[in-house]
This record gives sequence, C-alpha cells and structure tokens, in this order.
Amino acid sequence: MKTIYFHVGLHLTLNNVQYEIDRIKDMTCYLLRIQDGAIETKEKKELVTLLSQGKVVLGTNELDDNEPQNSVADLSTLSEDKQQLIEQRLKYIERARLMLGDKPTVLKLDIIIEDISSGTNSKAPSVSTVYRWWNKWEASYRDPLSLLNRKTGSVKHRTINQIVLKEFFEVVNEVYMTQQRVSKLTVSNALSRRLRKLKYQGYSEDEIKMPSRAQFYRLFKKLDPFDVMCAREGKLKAEKHFRISGAGVVVKRILERVEVDHTPLDVVVVDELTLEPIGRPTLTVYLDYYSKMMLGLEIGFEPPSEISVMKGLKNTILTKDYAQVYPSVKETWDTYGVPHALICDNGLEFHSHNLRRVCRELNIELQFCPKKQPHYKGAVERLVKTINNAVSHNLPGTTKTNIIERGDYNARQHANCTMKQVNELIHEWFINVYQNTPHRTTLRTPAELWKEGLNQVEPILPESLEKLNIITCKEALKTLSHKGIEHNNLFYNSNILIGLRRRNIKNEKVSIRFDAMDLGYIWVFDDFYDEFLKVTCTTPEYADGLSERAHKAIRKELKEKGERDFDKEKLQEYREEFTNNMLELSKEDKLSTRTKFARLNIGVKTVPNKPKTLSSSYKNNTSVISSFKKFDVLDGGDNE
Repeated sequence: MKTIYFHVGLHLTLNNVQYEIDRIKDMTCYLLRIQDGAIETKEKKELVTLLSQGKVVLGTNELDDNEPQNSVADLSTLSEDKQQLIEQRLKYIERARLMLGDKPTVLKLDIIIEDISSGTNSKAPSVSTVYRWWNKWEASYRDPLSLLNRKTGSVKHRTINQIVLKEFFEVVNEVYMTQQRVSKLTVSNALSRRLRKLKYQGYSEDEIKMPSRAQFYRLFKKLDPFDVMCAREGKLKAEKHFRISGAGVVVKRILERVEVDHTPLDVVVVDELTLEPIGRPTLTVYLDYYSKMMLGLEIGFEPPSEISVMKGLKNTILTKDYAQVYPSVKETWDTYGVPHALICDNGLEFHSHNLRRVCRELNIELQFCPKKQPHYKGAVERLVKTINNAVSHNLPGTTKTNIIERGDYNARQHANCTMKQVNELIHEWFINVYQNTPHRTTLRTPAELWKEGLNQVEPILPESLEKLNIITCKEALKTLSHKGIEHNNLFYNSNILIGLRRRNIKNEKVSIRFDAMDLGYIWVFDDFYDEFLKVTCTTPEYADGLSERAHKAIRKELKEKGERDFDKEKLQEYREEFTNNMLELSKEDKLSTRTKFARLNIGVKTVPNKPKTLSSSYKNNTSVISSFKKFDVLDGGDNE
C-alpha cells in the first residue's frame, strides 16, 4: 500500500472531486481543482480529519464513478519469492534515506550498498540500479509494489548440500559451542574429517563437497551471536554484552520509535444495565518514544490479541476527534501518522502473520524485545503503570497492583464504574492532564514536543480509510461456489463474484479479508484484476455489526441447546425401530414396493435374528402402510 505525506504536487480526491496541492504555507494547503483550476484552502489538520472520516483519498490521479469501490492488491497477494525480493530492495532504499536524506541521489550510495551487501549471499546491485529503485519508489508515493520487477523470475542463490549443512551444525554443536573456545579452523578440520568418512560410506563427491572458505565463514554468520557467547563464555557475560546501557535508545524525531504494550486495568467494571461486576478490561497503549506522547489506545474486554493490536494501531494512525464527545475533555488530542518502527514484546499476537503483513504494507519496521527483558520498551511500561496509578487506583472497585497492597478491600463489592465511564476518565486524564504536564525525562510537555516535531517531520498517512480497513482485516483462504463463500458458517454472495467464479476453473481457494468485529461483509481478492471485492452476508439482519467472538458463542449455545432438546438414547431406539419396520415392509412380494423402500436407505443394518414377520406395531396398524401407498410418499424420493 502507498504511504503518503503532504507535499506540493500531491494529487488527492476530496468529496469525489480531484485536486492537486499547489503550495503549502504555514500548515495551510492551497488546493488546485483539476476540473476548472479554482483554488481552495484547507488546513493540514482538517485534511487529516477528512481522511479519517473516509472523505479524502490521497495519491489519486483520476476518478471513475462507474468503477466499483474495490481496492488494489497488496504484498500479501504476491508469492514468497517476490515478497522477499521487495523486502531486499527496501533495505537499500531505507538505509539510503536514513544516511542521505529523502531526495534520491547517487552521492555516497556505493558505500551504503557495499555495507548492506557484505552480510548477504546475493550479488550487490549497482549504484544506478539502487538509484532507479529509489526513484520508482518515491514516484509511486512509496508503494512497495513499485519495486517489483515483473519481467524477471525468482532469484536463485547458490546453496550447500543438506548433508553438508547437517554435518556442519553437528560439528559446531559438538566442537565450537563449548567453553574450550576452539578456533574456526579447528571446526573446519573436524568437518573435513567427517566428510571424508562419509565418502567411504558411499556418498558421491558432489554430495559431500567441502564448502569454500567464503561459504564456511558465511555459515558461521547464521549462528545467533547471543547463543554462541552463552555457550563459549557464559550466559551472564552474554546478557551483559548484548544489553542496552547508558542513556538508552536515541531518537531524533516523532514516530521514529513507537512502543506498544498491553495491561489489565486495576479496576473491576460493572454492566451498564444490571450493575453487576463483569471483570477487568484490558488496555492497549501505543507511545511515541521521542515526545512521550500516547499515540493511540484500545480499551475493552478483548484479551491481548490481533484484534486489540489492530484496533489500537488504527487509533494511532487516525485522528482522535472522537474524544471531543466526552464532556469532561477540554483539550485536543492531535496525534496521527504511521509509525516508522514498532517495538513490542514476544507475545503471540505480535508474532502473528497478520501483524507482520500489516507492518510490511505500511512500511513499519517490527522489532521484538529480547525475552524476559521488559526494560527494552521501558517507556510504555512506565506509562501503563502511570495510568493505573492515576486513574484505576482512585476508582471504586480497584484491585490495586497486588494482593498485599489491596489488603481486605473487596473490589467486586465496591465496584460501580461502567466501561464507558472508565474509558472517559482515561481520556480525560491523558488529554487534559498528562500531555500538558512536563515529563521528568524530557522536561517538556508531551503535547508541545509533538507540535514541535510536526514542524520537523511530516507524518506518513495511509492512502485512504478504506485501504487501511482492508489491510488491518484478518485473512483466510476459502472455497468459492455457486452459494458464494462460506465463512464462520455464514454465507457471502454477490453478483460481482460471477466473473471471479467463471475464471476459477481449477476451483482453487480464494483469499478473503474479514473484520473480526463485523461479520456483515468480507473482502474477496480477485487475482485477475488485482483488487478486493466487497461482498455482504446473505443474512445481513443477523451478521451486520456482529463480532466473530459473539457469533461463535451464539452457535455454541445453540448447539448445546439442541443436544439438550431430546434424549439421545431414546432417539437411537426410535431410529432402530423405524429401520427394522421399513426393512420388513421391503420384503413384500411386489417388486415395485421393495424398490420404493430401497430408496429409503438410512444406513442402519437389520437387527440380528429379527423375525421375518411384520412388527407388532405395524401388524396392529395397517393404516400406516396404506397411507404410505395412498399418498405415494416413497415414490420419486422427492418427498422423503
């Protein structure tokens, strides 16, 4: 997906009308209307607000009202080889931008290329090649897809035989990863001896070819440096060597480093209708390390998961005008923009394929803290603790930090705050108090540092609200049939799927995107036109606004209720009795009658040693047999 900042010459669509930014002065954009050349003025903040409302689309050159509201493909639709190729080229561009500035140039580009390529097995690109990639990337509004060379195939790298690789790592574990600290030359000699033994066991020369000197040392680079130091010099020295000390991370601008964390709020909330305690909500926080400004948050009963991470990320990127609906909020929350680097812990939700895909699409660098090292993102850890101390611990129903601090206080008995009230109180505290209080590290208020940072850096924005919604959806592979697509036991169908189904000759599964908080629609990827098709549920009265978690709970309850409706043993007894009666009737002399009863094959064998006479129930009730024949229930199989 393209990520865009406001600059002269940028094309945008405002309320379905095409404009071009003619000039920017004092945070005001002068818009040139393409249709008649008229000039309009809009504040940057106003344009960002309109983008969050879905009324502005950035980077558009033309608009066709006859085209359906579909969205183009993204990186996840490409093959693994093509995704790796784009990521490799982005490394050169990102390093060049960091060292040389945003404007493409060939000056000192060769030094950067040499530095990056020295640690890889691939051939280093030329200066002109990287310069061409950089220009294409900037011209396409930093769209990663522009770096894809569609005319070339996959890049093949020289590989080492798997037998040799296996022997190499075994020798490393036995010889090198010890406190004897033997040299790499000793490892090479040990590997050579092993390969000679394999030669005598019948392996060919090609299968056990000794790696070259360069290959041998490149294999060592694949070893984790921390693990190597732990094995050779001890864990304590390794942890000390790799730890971050001194002043910590140094950042020079806003959005350069954004930390994220979850925490349960130390307060029990009650239901708005019953006023009964319902538990502790979870808080997800995104913090800008430079300004110490909270960029976004998510509060709810959703446990730490992809859903809470995605909702918090969307809240971070978009404007926060919704906070003005709270009567107690007097100030404004002015943060927005796509983070450059996202720092998170090793929770499963952060290692998910979906989050990695979203970060690739938005050009976000995803970084993980070492295990059991929370101080690597200490700023956001401190913020969530401050929120609990300032808000949660002062509310009735607080659980405090631990059981010792809580003492005999009964949190459930004293709880009387609803989720809505807690949400408003946290927004009020942050917007009115925290962001306007000098931080003890920076000695400046987060709000002023953020405003100052806006004059130095133009935040990156998504192309449109719709594109952002599609990217942050979850994805799955589903089968497309004449019924449409079945997902979560719901069906989605529309006339726009006809062309896709006709082209899907091999009946391959199609890629879909769905919002876990709203099952009323899905997005289906059309690989022919490289776009997403929006398809609604066939039962919108049920699915619209329904979350995936609530839908599964409803189905579970219905299933349990169905199992309780009737005694299973009695049902099986009735079925066996019915089966035996049908089989007895099928033994009548008339062939047509036996044929009709054969159509009622219900898959249950005859009870052993069953008499060949009609059951007593059917002997005493001949009207049942006559009714079958009278209405011809069994004929044709349609009424069975």
